[in-house]
Amino acid sequence: MNQYGRFAEQSWQMLAPARYAALEDPNHFFSTLGQEAQTRVVWLAEQMQGRLSCVSQPGKTVFTLSLPA
Repeated sequence: MNQYGRFAEQSWQMLAPARYAALEDPNHFFSTLGQEAQTRVVWLAEQMQGRLSCVSQPGKTVFTLSLPA
């Protein structure tokens, strides 16, 4: 299980314990969910590549995303 699956599992255990307990196979559920989340994160990062810039000033960092017209 990847970091996204672990985060989701921990969140469900804390915020929705009854729903978590009702899962037939929590490891499979959260492993699959984590893989889906990772796929979307990678896709989004690829879409943003080259369009995100960062300007740092003392005490402040500003990120700017250039969107296609």
